[in-house]
Amino acid sequence: MKYIKTMLLFVMITTLTSCTNLNINNKILDQKKAEEISIKKDLLTIDDFDNSENPYWIKSISKDERVSGEEDKSINEHMENEKKEKEILEKLKQSKINTENIILVLNKDGFLVILNENDGKVYLYNDEKVELQFLMDADYIENDEDYLTTDSGYFLRANIYKDTLYLGNKSNLYLYDRVGSQIKTMEVPEDFNLVQLNNNYGVFSREDNRYIFLYSSNSIEYVLDREFFNSYYYDYYISQNGNTIYCIDILNKKLYSYTEDGIENMRMAVASGRDRIKLFDKDKEFPNFKEFKILLPKL
Repeated sequence: MKYIKTMLLFVMITTLTSCTNLNINNKILDQKKAEEISIKKDLLTIDDFDNSENPYWIKSISKDERVSGEEDKSINEHMENEKKEKEILEKLKQSKINTENIILVLNKDGFLVILNENDGKVYLYNDEKVELQFLMDADYIENDEDYLTTDSGYFLRANIYKDTLYLGNKSNLYLYDRVGSQIKTMEVPEDFNLVQLNNNYGVFSREDNRYIFLYSSNSIEYVLDREFFNSYYYDYYISQNGNTIYCIDILNKKLYSYTEDGIENMRMAVASGRDRIKLFDKDKEFPNFKEFKILLPKL
């Protein structure tokens, strides 16, 4: 009988624990007044980069070499994110939260950022405490080619730098610590658009130029012509102009190039997080393609 009572008590405690409501804090923690993003007076340009003569930053690969460990890693990361998203949604469901259109937008270094696509609200999810801390509102954008959005039309960018969450929308760039407290708020400069938040810097656009915002100084320090921008490989920029492929190493101020006859009529594609560059015939229904492996260290 005593054993049965103990078991019933255990079941009751377990049931109460599983039904405990999720703690949702919809107030911004330690909200900061917005500051202006600093823009250096004399911005560095591509002419200030060292035009590296290293011919070994890239190599052409054959069909037999096209199975990539990087691709496997990218697929594994995607599967891990999907698994984590399902875990989070299951915990939200247990707390009677409507999980429809809730997605995980960042899973990195212990930071879990989710977006509620029903209202555009962005939260930091605490996996241990099972709680949500409101961070910001994402912007809903329709038919604007200057902004790449989620499938539902919301714009936000997120990344981690030195144990700090960088999170941006159209208007502001926010910095948060691990509990979701604001460290700093910076206004996006007038006529600038936030494009990307990479591992060590952010990218803004204005007219035909790209502007590099260094996290280390929280300031815009570079301006690069749009012709040099196409795809990202970690913190490198990969682009093509005619029969030359360029790689810009922002952090080390180096410019690499590779020239090959016959590629000027091909378009380039670099899958995010992969060490491969593909060039496709532009105007063919069943295009041929060339493939290259990037040999530079990951930044």
